[in-house]
Amino acid sequence: ALQLRLVGRRWNDLEAGFYADDLERWFEVFPRSQTFVVSFDSLLLEPEATLLRLGAFLGLEGGEWARLSRQGLPWKNAQRHEGKLSVGDIDPDTCRRLASLYAPHNARLLALLSQPGSPPQQPPFPPFIAG
Repeated sequence: ALQLRLVGRRWNDLEAGFYADDLERWFEVFPRSQTFVVSFDSLLLEPEATLLRLGAFLGLEGGEWARLSRQGLPWKNAQRHEGKLSVGDIDPDTCRRLASLYAPHNARLLALLSQPGSPPQQPPFPPFIAG
């Protein structure tokens, strides 16, 4: 019998960055070959190439998808607004503590995404580095 359960529920903002926890639950339901995971950096730095890879994964190559891929995505977060911080605005000790907190989770995420069975169209994930 099919059992439905909440996937990806977080109790606090810090845990929202523990992506491997969520992906492991998704991979219990969907085969790895049917999931396409993209890093935000990939979308930001190579939007057209990333969207073309996604289109190939979805079987939407060419035509309208290619036009949309060239157009890119709108970035609402790219605008400055009051209260928005950059990494340079954050206390260095806080950055070190956050890097330490996330390091094992990011290592687990990288290992999970590097396992065999990933769709061939999915961009490779480079190792995480502390900013």
